Amino acid sequence: MARIATIILLSLFVAGGAEAALLCKVAPFKGAKHGILVKPGKSGEFYKLMEKKLTDEAARCCVACIVPVGTQIIITYQGFASHTVRVVEGKYRGCVGDLPAEYVKECE
Repeated sequence: MARIATIILLSLFVAGGAEAALLCKVAPFKGAKHGILVKPGKSGEFYKLMEKKLTDEAARCCVACIVPVGTQIIITYQGFASHTVRVVEGKYRGCVGDLPAEYVKECE
């Protein structure tokens, strides 16, 4: 029993260490002046609604916040196509959402 508990604790420690937070900035992509942070887990629904031109419904259901280019963010989960980020400055400080990888630059 103690061995199982040790393995679980080690796996949690190792998994937690793999997700090091990076301080980055929201970057312009295709001329955009803002980045849209989509609520975690809502990206698929957001893009389907946008395809159908249901922008009001997409905003209501799925948008966490919209931040200007240059806003500092922390990557809390780094994915391939998008990252889960937390805004660390400005009006939307504390906002958490998914942001396409193309909008994330200048990481330290």
